[in-house]
Amino acid sequence: MPLERVSRNPADLCPLLRQYPEARFVLMHIGYPYQDEMLALAKHYANAYVDLCWAWIISPAACVRFVKEFLTAAPVNKLLGFGGDYILIEPVLGHAKIARRGLALALTGLVEDAG
Repeated sequence: MPLERVSRNPADLCPLLRQYPEARFVLMHIGYPYQDEMLALAKHYANAYVDLCWAWIISPAACVRFVKEFLTAAPVNKLLGFGGDYILIEPVLGHAKIARRGLALALTGLVEDAG
């Protein structure tokens, strides 16, 4: 994975997001491992949305942290909780279980933190 290229992606998107304000941009896989930058884009650009896709499989712990941070910083309607960019159907069931557990952990954590 060419991390030096991935790390530049969020900054590279800013001019594009500004140039096409009527277009909706879905940013995939939370930009892992640069998910903080993806959160900033979703927060500051009305046309940027984040799709968790297979981020649940790459790093469930990072995805739980991301969801908690996203829900406290950006509009909830800009977060897509489970992606479907698989070619084969077989891995979807396991992925869905991981995503459901991760979402439950993130939401439970937010409730406990607020308590």
